[in-house]
Amino acid sequence: LITRFERDAFARMTPYWRRLGFPFERLVPSYATAIGSSADRPAALADLMGIIVNNGEARPAERINRIVFAQGTPYHTALEAEAPTSEQLLSPAVARTARAVLSQVVQSESGTARRLREVFRDREGRPIPMGGKTGTADNRFDTFGRGGAIISSRVVSRTAAFTFFIGDRYYGVVTASVFGRRAGEYTFTSALPLRFLELLAPAIEKRWQGAPAAGEPLVLLQRPDPNTPHAVKHANPDVAITASNN
Repeated sequence: LITRFERDAFARMTPYWRRLGFPFERLVPSYATAIGSSADRPAALADLMGIIVNNGEARPAERINRIVFAQGTPYHTALEAEAPTSEQLLSPAVARTARAVLSQVVQSESGTARRLREVFRDREGRPIPMGGKTGTADNRFDTFGRGGAIISSRVVSRTAAFTFFIGDRYYGVVTASVFGRRAGEYTFTSALPLRFLELLAPAIEKRWQGAPAAGEPLVLLQRPDPNTPHAVKHANPDVAITASNN
């Protein structure tokens, strides 16, 4: 019954939080949320990064912008989506400050994502400014006894993530996760999604620098060859990618 009360309370609080700039669709009913720290789906983290890139403006994602039928014939028909409604959730000043802080995660010598500095380049070969936030979690249920001693510990999952923006148009999130009892056997950190994004950099650059040559397929996600020295060698964690651009 208490759990139901908590869920109802958080559901009623969500509209007030969103009015103050909270970008997620729901609040996770937990003690962490109560003290100002919450979590949500990877797609929601990508949405939050998009809000920061767009100077605090929330723009709904669109999967299809334009569909063309019978191109080059008398029956040529083009269907275009209407411009989505946007909402100013954060002030531009707050968004700019957040971008500056996130940039240090990549640009600073002590940044946790410094390995991605100058990885992405434009047509002229100039580095594209980027920023983001790394995170690693060993999620488990611990039971404590008298005096604070741990009686038991049950592993739930291990996760690592990097949510990022590249320049002023692209943003997304890369997550690696393992669920269940075997999660305790893994020790990967946010370095794993960073390396994954680093390996994808050439294909991503090809995507935004122009369409592939005629007949050439564009591969955005390809399983690394375990025989090559640069491949990510790991015990097959489940890797999920969610990305979108404004």
